[in-house]
Amino acid sequence: MKILIDYIVQRIGAFKGELKEYNFMKAPLVYLMVINSIAIFSIIRADFKYIDDLGRVLSGGSGWGSTFSRHTSDFLSKYIHGDRYLTDISPLTQLIAVFFISLSEVFTIYILTGKHRIRLWDLIAVIPIGLSPYFLECISYKYDSPYMTLSVLAGITPLLFMKYSYLLFIIAASLGSLLMFTTYQASSGIFPMLVILLGFRMWNQRKSVQEIVKFMVSSACGYICGCGIFALLIMKQVNTYVSSQLASFSQIIHNYKTYYNYVNTDFKKWWLVLIACIALCFIFTAVKDSKQKKWQAFFLSIATVWILSAVCFGLYLALSAPLFVPRAMYGFGVLIAFLAVLAVHKDKIYIPRLICTALSWVFLVFSCTYGNMLAEQKRYTDFRIQEVINDLSSIVNSDETISLKLSGGIGLSPVITNITQNFQILNRLVPATFDGNGWFWGKVYFYGYFSFRNIIETSENLLEYDLPIISDTMYHTILGKEDRILIILK
Repeated sequence: MKILIDYIVQRIGAFKGELKEYNFMKAPLVYLMVINSIAIFSIIRADFKYIDDLGRVLSGGSGWGSTFSRHTSDFLSKYIHGDRYLTDISPLTQLIAVFFISLSEVFTIYILTGKHRIRLWDLIAVIPIGLSPYFLECISYKYDSPYMTLSVLAGITPLLFMKYSYLLFIIAASLGSLLMFTTYQASSGIFPMLVILLGFRMWNQRKSVQEIVKFMVSSACGYICGCGIFALLIMKQVNTYVSSQLASFSQIIHNYKTYYNYVNTDFKKWWLVLIACIALCFIFTAVKDSKQKKWQAFFLSIATVWILSAVCFGLYLALSAPLFVPRAMYGFGVLIAFLAVLAVHKDKIYIPRLICTALSWVFLVFSCTYGNMLAEQKRYTDFRIQEVINDLSSIVNSDETISLKLSGGIGLSPVITNITQNFQILNRLVPATFDGNGWFWGKVYFYGYFSFRNIIETSENLLEYDLPIISDTMYHTILGKEDRILIILK
């Protein structure tokens, strides 16, 4: 053990002297932070408490570790918020997230290309990591966003150590995987994707079989070690809306199809065309630059893209009850960025540059649109709740405790309803904010953020009672009798 510790200390000392090699990353990091900050400015300006944020603002608690074994998130949150009681400190948390994701993007370019001269095209190509529509849901969380982005960074950073020694690389991969699993498990496919891509490039450049095998085996050892420590010593079994139980092979195939059915409906058709073109450009570049037989490079590059299309969703793909919400699918955006970086990194290849620029631009535009739609939903929600409260204040005027039940929901703001005809994914990104149909987070804002005197929520099914109508407006109907009130939202 002492020999191992001495070796690690020695390598860290050497690594400090080698940090000068990475000074070229400073300017690209700043550029990407500016781009990402502009992109999420409308999300920050919306000041929208996204799902779990509603509960954390009320309670000041975290709960990541107790529910999904994200103990690193629990630990770091106390320092980021400066207290055990977690107050709303946005936009600081989202700006920290911008730093982590921008650093991840710069590391991605260096790892995949090895270039010490990062150009504008490289920066444009890597933008989908942080600005894909799926990852925007992660940025929307005021509390969770730093740890979600840290998990991405944890999946990418270990590859920086692969050129120093295999032992140090295995240790870095183990620690990185463990950090990823204890922050946000949706990033579990990022490290394997990079390993597969780098292994393919090593083969494509006719590196020795021994070198390729050493790299792949050491990568697998590090990742499996981190995964094993998490699974055996840290992870709590989960069986809620997502299950930690492994799926059968047929279920995995079903999960794969379901993920891409969502991709097909979430993304606009011409977005999918651009993404397909990026994949084709990657294949073309790989074949063009190959030192292997061209037909072998062609078929293996296609196989690589297909394998990556499954690996990008990480371990969720192998769960009996995986998560299909957008924040669990951002690995697809990371995959797009990986292929785009490799498609544009060569000089004088202009078509991939144009395609990557077009896709990054539409993602940037969509992020601004999405943030503004959150602001519209918040305004609409406040208006609808105020209408209900105004009617309640004129009905409930005694000291008797009233049992209140919500039914129905307000849905999306009319502005969002119109725009979802053009952007289907907004139906999945903008959550229900005032809803009595059973979803817990649709009621928290109404019941928790307004001081109702002598009114309590009831789980009793008041629809079964023959309650008379007290008030009927264009927005809601209020029925009540004695100590029971039912509000039906329209």
